[in-house]
Amino acid sequence: MITIEEIMTYLVRNRIPVLPAASLAEVFDRLIWCLADNGKGILEARKDWLECDDPAKVEVALNMSETFPCDTREEMVELFDKITGKWPNMADRCDEIIRMWDQQFSNHSQKSVWAEARTPKFRGKTWPG
Repeated sequence: MITIEEIMTYLVRNRIPVLPAASLAEVFDRLIWCLADNGKGILEARKDWLECDDPAKVEVALNMSETFPCDTREEMVELFDKITGKWPNMADRCDEIIRMWDQQFSNHSQKSVWAEARTPKFRGKTWPG
């Protein structure tokens, strides 16, 4: 049986060259809500893709926007440091996701706990905590 990740990989590999990563990411985002498992396989694939060495998969995974890619801000900062270390051109999208997290959780206790733990550094910038 073919897996959802194999389908996703096929789509990344066979998309037209001018199709932006965000457009394919949007398809994957919509599929999350169409599947009986609430997109569990898609979200697992995204997690794997964000840690892989394939820049096309990483870019698509970064452009998925229905859910955050990690459970905590600290996990995202660590992950994004690795990604931007390999592919500096993805830094703007990583910064955007961190900003969205900060906007969504500005009054959330998890962010407060994180801010108390230490002031995180991300790509040489000190993020407000």
